[in-house]
Amino acid sequence: MSTLWSGRFAVDPDRAVFEFGKSLSVDRRLVEDDLTGSRAWAEALGRAGVLATADVQAIVAGLEAIREGVRADPSLFDRADDEDVHSFVERELVARIGDAGRR
Repeated sequence: MSTLWSGRFAVDPDRAVFEFGKSLSVDRRLVEDDLTGSRAWAEALGRAGVLATADVQAIVAGLEAIREGVRADPSLFDRADDEDVHSFVERELVARIGDAGRR
């Protein structure tokens, strides 16, 4: 199980508690907004000099690939065990572009 707080605790949260708080089935409808906001944030961090140009380009390309992927196959959500839509996007981004996706 991968969560937003991974690395902060020694063990995973109780599965029943995680399932109770899980919202991906509801907030998956926000995926376009999450992708748009994540892209804008990456581009802003690039303009501010916080992210390298190569990272910004990789992040933007990865986010757009996710956008096309969920448009083409919405069942991507059905196979996901993520807590919420942002966790889904982050996991997909890291899977597609590697460590830059964590930025």
